[in-house]
Formats: sequence, structure tokens, C-alpha cells
Amino acid sequence: MSNDSIAEKDAIVLLGLLANASVRFDKQFTHIDGVLTHTKGLNIFACIVDNNDGEVLGFGRNEIHTFYNPLLHAEQNALHKSIARINKKNRIDKNRMSVERYYRNEMFNSENPDDFGATLYTTLEPCPFCTSALLVSRMSRIVYLLPDEVYGNSFELLKSKYYNEYFINYELLKFPDIGINNLINSAKGQYLKLLKKVERIKEDNPKISETMLLDYLENELLENKQVFQNINADALISKGDEKKRNLRTLTDLKELVKNYNG
Repeated sequence: MSNDSIAEKDAIVLLGLLANASVRFDKQFTHIDGVLTHTKGLNIFACIVDNNDGEVLGFGRNEIHTFYNPLLHAEQNALHKSIARINKKNRIDKNRMSVERYYRNEMFNSENPDDFGATLYTTLEPCPFCTSALLVSRMSRIVYLLPDEVYGNSFELLKSKYYNEYFINYELLKFPDIGINNLINSAKGQYLKLLKKVERIKEDNPKISETMLLDYLENELLENKQVFQNINADALISKGDEKKRNLRTLTDLKELVKNYNG
């Protein structure tokens, strides 16, 4: 995949993930015991994209409050849905390959140079719990929108100790310095505005937990949703198979917004 195509995909997912965060936004409130909490879950969202055909394999939000279950992080929910989907797509033949060889080399990563694996996108840098799950599943690429100074930064430690033989790309979202097209430039502009707002929020609330940051960005999420809804196939500059992949990602994320009924 070319760098321009990857940047275009990143732009689509940035806007699409935040658009889905907007329609699923859960306002915080103060519990009777004095703790800031939510009804459904923290406003943290993740999705996994098949790099080979652009399908959004799974979308997840944090649901710890819905089920009173501290394990239901957004990345975990996206992973479980994506594993079910990719297994169906791959038509697993248990006589052909052991489960160990499969998840290490074919599920989300690959020893085949023609296979691009999968990418997880998340609004907040994964915690050690989710980082471990992503490493166990050998996610090819992990991209986060906002760093987490408290619960983040576990990737290098865990990978170097337990999974150093695998190539797994882990990165804060970034866009090219030089503009490529209007879609990428628009997504980059929205992202930079979001980062600046986050800086101001953290300056005004020095003790704020990064897990609560999106609670203060409801208006920005709505603006991103409006930008995302105006994107169509004509906005894509990628060609051939790369355009088909990115258009599939765009279509799937739009469907997730459209079909959400609360």
C-alpha cells in the first residue's frame, strides 16, 4: 500500500471514528458516591480495519458501565468482534493449520508479503491490558489519536520482552506535512484543532484523567461528524485496488453511523 493511500485511509478512519463517537456520546454525571461516571461507558472508541480489502472488521466502545464489567474496554470489544469476522472470512480449516500458527501469522499479521494484515485505530492510547491483547493477537498496526500519560506507554516494554520477533507498527496518528488532497487536509485540520483543544483542557484541569478527555469534546465530535458525512467517493484520490479498499472503509464507517439507534 502506498503512503498516500495509507494517509487517505487514516483520514477516513479519523473522521469516521470520531463521527461514531459523536452519535454514541455518553454524558458523564456525578454518582451518588461522588465519583464522575457514565451510563454506558467511557467515551473511548476503537475499530479494526482489514488492510487487504478495507472492511471494518469490528467496532467497539468502552462498555464498563453498561455491564458493570471493568474488562469491557473499547479495544477488547473491537478485537472480539473482529476475530469472529476474520475467522469467518478466512474460512478456518482446523486440519490445515493449528490455532497457534494461525493467530501468529494469518489472523491480523502475516508471514505472506502480499498480505497487509489489519490496523486497530483507537481514540486513546491503549492501556497495558489492551496492549497485551493486541500483541497476543499480533495486530499489524496500532494507531491512537490521543496519548495517555497515565495508562499508556506499555507497548515497547511488552513487545521487547515477549513479542520482539514480530513486526508491529505502533504510532500516534500523524499526517504528511505537505497536503495531498482535500480529504487528508480536512482531516488533518480537524485533528490539529482537536489536539489544541485537548491541550487547553489539560491546562485548565491539571488532574484530569485522559480517559475522560472526550467528555469535554462533544462539540468537536459533532463538527467532525458533519465533515465526515460530507465525504463521498469523489473525495478519494487513491486508484485501483487502493481506492476500492479506502472506499470500503468509508462505506462501512458511514453505515455504522447511519445504523446506530442508541
